[in-house]
Amino acid sequence: MVSFTTLASAISMALFASAAPTVMEARGSPPPTDTVLAFTLFKSTDAGQEHQCWKNVGDGHVPPAEMNMCHKSPTFYTAKIDHQAEGYNCKLHVYNNDVCDGEPVGTILPSKDYSSPCKFPAGWLINLESWMVKCTY
Repeated sequence: MVSFTTLASAISMALFASAAPTVMEARGSPPPTDTVLAFTLFKSTDAGQEHQCWKNVGDGHVPPAEMNMCHKSPTFYTAKIDHQAEGYNCKLHVYNNDVCDGEPVGTILPSKDYSSPCKFPAGWLINLESWMVKCTY
């Protein structure tokens, strides 16, 4: 009985190993695009309105080669994703330091509801100083 279990286990692993490259090949290359994610950074200094998407302080247009790279930016409070390239699933990670050190303090996801108000990515008012885009396809 032990030898049957061992044989079945070996066959299962061999089938799994031979199927793995096929799964990866089916995904293929990432879809061609100049910009995987476009977004706007905001910093409203109007008391009580800091969470709003007012007062643009920067725009991001991230090409595929710059995914997973840290970008220093002017201080901002909120951001809104304007466009995500077809075939990509992206997240905008934001940091309260200028080198994307440690875990992001917040993550902004694309939304199809462009009428929704901005929210603080960290859940509270904090100076954000850098960002990084991470995508899968």
